[in-house]
Amino acid sequence: MDEFSDGNFNDFKAPNSEAVRAVEFSGFGGDFFSTGSDGFIYKWNLDDLDAEPQVIAEANNEYSNREIRISPDKRWMVVTSDSSDVRLYNMQDMEKAPVVLDNHDGFVRDVEFMPDNSGLITLGYDRKLVFYDFNRSRVLKRTENNINRFKIAPDNRTIYAGTTDGKVIRLPI
Repeated sequence: MDEFSDGNFNDFKAPNSEAVRAVEFSGFGGDFFSTGSDGFIYKWNLDDLDAEPQVIAEANNEYSNREIRISPDKRWMVVTSDSSDVRLYNMQDMEKAPVVLDNHDGFVRDVEFMPDNSGLITLGYDRKLVFYDFNRSRVLKRTENNINRFKIAPDNRTIYAGTTDGKVIRLPI
């Protein structure tokens, strides 16, 4: 197996020593975002490896961030943490406070945007899948299986999920 040995695999220097838990490409040129244990959201410039990352969102709670995703239309960024909060940022106005979605008992383990940009679905450790349509939210289904991760099918009608007991299940939306 080849090893990374060209020296360019570790050029981005985080401004702290906390764990980075998630990275996501912006879809706008050479930028990507990271977040993690320090609770901050950073924007990195792939075109300038020596530049310090820009702080997009300050840590606003005592919890570590877990996941970061950007919607297919690049309008929304969602961030989850060790709390039950799901923070939804408008990428056209990152100065504006995020909308906080809170329908879980415990932290959110997975989040995905609907392929057609109509909303997003979250999966919490409370075993609830929650659909947010950006106007209101509703609990889709309390699962009978312990879902680890899920993906939304491109047709927006089906969720495919992997469970802790080795199954892949299909759930209609």
